Amino acid sequence: MLTSEMNRAKDSMRGGSPPSASTLRLFCFPHAGGTAATFNQWRPAVAPDIELWPVQLPGHGERWSEPPLADLRALVATLNSELGRHFGVPFAFVGHSMGALIAYELTRLLRKERGPQPLALYVCGQPAPDLASRVGPLHELDEPELLEALRTLDGTPEEVFGDPELRELVLPILRADLAVCGTYRHAAGEPLDCPISGFLGSDDPLVLPWEMREWRRHTRASCGLHVLAGNHFFSAAQQRRLVELLTDDVQRLFSGGLGVLEFRNFSGDGGAVMAGVGGAASGGLGS
Repeated sequence: MLTSEMNRAKDSMRGGSPPSASTLRLFCFPHAGGTAATFNQWRPAVAPDIELWPVQLPGHGERWSEPPLADLRALVATLNSELGRHFGVPFAFVGHSMGALIAYELTRLLRKERGPQPLALYVCGQPAPDLASRVGPLHELDEPELLEALRTLDGTPEEVFGDPELRELVLPILRADLAVCGTYRHAAGEPLDCPISGFLGSDDPLVLPWEMREWRRHTRASCGLHVLAGNHFFSAAQQRRLVELLTDDVQRLFSGGLGVLEFRNFSGDGGAVMAGVGGAASGGLGS
């Protein structure tokens, strides 16, 4: 059954009526193989004046009949066409892994076309976009190697590994997503004008803290990093903490505050255990 959030995402993609007016909109872009439903559990932690817009990518979820797109810039152009008319109120982007690259390149495209800009860009578990990948072209692996890599990442439902028919449905979509990451090459350009805040699992096998900190080279504004207990995929408790931090930050930006200005490392209970100053400068890929 589709949630109301998924239906709203579907409508935003296909020209349906936008949801009722809200103060802020938070557009959410999933990881490779993920769907809009990935963000359903965020709803209880989101402030009432923020409208959650989980984005359903072509070929995913209820859009299963459409071919998935394996090129990032083609995907971003499609999303811009589908979502553009819903950027009429203040908004922010958040993306996990592949979704962070989508959010980043969509922000660049909006700037190029002189469109509205997000209040902030929130990136989870994704190295800075100009860093070389440390995991290799996963989309080119044969099926046994790909399944082994997916087990290591611990983000694929167990039933996919044991059901050949389900694998036949899921793997082509996942390969397309992995190709989005594996074939992406960053094109040099001016840093963004919006702040960037990153979130990283303390035991993420794909991303190192210094790779996340390099996002600061891609904005003229503030840049911060939060390290939460967990791996590439946050636990439910850590996702709630992430959403609390994120929504607090975007609300401060909307009200004219500075947003997150520090690099911070959070222990499992959410307490700060390390902090340093993050800066902006002018101016890799997980899944």
